[in-house]
Amino acid sequence: MSIFDSFLGLFRSKPAAKIEAKPTKENHGSSWNSPNGVRNPFNALTALEAYGNHGYLYAAISRACEDLAALPIKVMKGKGKNAQQVDDHDLVDLLDQPSLGVDGFLFRNQITLDLILSGSCYVLILGVNENKPDSIVRLHPDEVRIVTNDLGIVGYEHTSNGQSVLYPPERILTARNASYAKGAKSLYGTGAIESLRRELNADINTQNLTSQASAQGHPDILISPKDGDIWPAETRRQISDNYSKLAKSGGVMVLSGEADVTPLNVSPKDMEFETVRTMTMQIISAVIGTPPSVLGMPSANYATSRQQAINYFSMQKKRAKRIDIMLNNLARRYGKDLYVQHDFAGVEPLQEVRSAQLERIQIHIMNGMDPAAAYAFEGLEDAPFTKDDEDKAAPVLDEKAEKTVLRLFEA
Repeated sequence: MSIFDSFLGLFRSKPAAKIEAKPTKENHGSSWNSPNGVRNPFNALTALEAYGNHGYLYAAISRACEDLAALPIKVMKGKGKNAQQVDDHDLVDLLDQPSLGVDGFLFRNQITLDLILSGSCYVLILGVNENKPDSIVRLHPDEVRIVTNDLGIVGYEHTSNGQSVLYPPERILTARNASYAKGAKSLYGTGAIESLRRELNADINTQNLTSQASAQGHPDILISPKDGDIWPAETRRQISDNYSKLAKSGGVMVLSGEADVTPLNVSPKDMEFETVRTMTMQIISAVIGTPPSVLGMPSANYATSRQQAINYFSMQKKRAKRIDIMLNNLARRYGKDLYVQHDFAGVEPLQEVRSAQLERIQIHIMNGMDPAAAYAFEGLEDAPFTKDDEDKAAPVLDEKAEKTVLRLFEA
C-alpha cells in the first residue's frame, strides 16, 4: 500500500457494525482472550501496603473494618413475614470459624480491608464437596489474576511463591467495587488508595521533610559584628563556645564591641506543612467514610458529631450489603432459601432513624393505612408483623359507635 493510500485511509469511514437483533451474550473484544490472566489496573500490593504507611489512614480503615466485623451476622431462612433466624446450622459454625486459626471477626475484618483498599476481595472454598465446604480462606488480592476468554471468566489464577494454581469460578467467592476500566480489566474494582495516592504521597513527603528538619536542627541565634569588622576565627569560636555554655547554665556574656543578635526561628508551620496535613486527613475521611469525630477527634459539636455518626453507619450498611451478597453465594450452597445479613439493630446512632420510621408508621396507620403496608412503605417490610397483629391493630366499633358514624354520613 502506498503512502497516498494510507493517507486516504484516515478519512475512510469504519465498516458498519453488525446488527445483533437478538443478543444472547455480551460483546467481548480481544482483550478478554487472556489465558495468562488479566492484570489489575492498579497494583493491589501497593494499595494494601498503604495500610501500614500512614497513621491517619490506618486509623480510619481500622475503625471502618473492625466496626463492620464486630456486628452480629445472622443466617436467615425465608423472606418478609416468614423470615426466621437460624441458630444451629453448619453455615453458622463456618462463619464463626472460617478456617483453622482464623476466627470470624478476623476473617470479615480482612476481606473488608481488601475490599476498601484494593477494590476487590477473594475467598477460596476448600473441601471435596463445594456445597458443604470444610473451610473458607482469604486470598491476597495481589496474588490473584482473573483468567478470561470471549465468553467471560474462566477461572482465578492464584500465584504464591512462584507456584500457580487455577481455581474454577464456582470455588471463588468475590466482591468488588465499581470500576472505571473497560474490557476484562473492569472485573477488578477500584480501591480507595488509587484515588488517594497523590494525597498520601504529598503527606508522606511532608512528614519526611519535617522529620529531616527536626533531626538536623537549625541555628538558634546569629551573632555578628555591628560595625562591619570581620571577626577572626578564634574570636568567633570563643563567642560560640561561651554562648553555648550560657544557653545551658545561664549567666551573662560580655563582648568588647557592639554586635547584632538575630534569633533564627524556622518551623514546619512557616512552610504550610500543617495545612497540607489537615487537607490530607479531610480527604481520607471523605474517601473512606470515617469522619474525624468517629475517631475521637474533637472536630465538631455534639449535633454535628451525631449526624456524622449516622452518615458513617449508613456508609457501613452499604459495605455490609456487598459482603452479604458475596456470602449469600455461599449460603445458597446449603439451601436456596438461606441467606446472610449483618445486624445493625444494636447500632445506637441508627436508632434515631428507626424511631423516626416507627413514628411515621404510626401516623400512616392512624390515617387508615394497612399496618403491613405501612411497615413496607417505610422500608421495614421484614418486620415480624403477623396476621393476628393486623387484626388486633384494626379498629373495632361497637353497635352504638357504628350508628353514630352512620348518622354522620347520612347528614
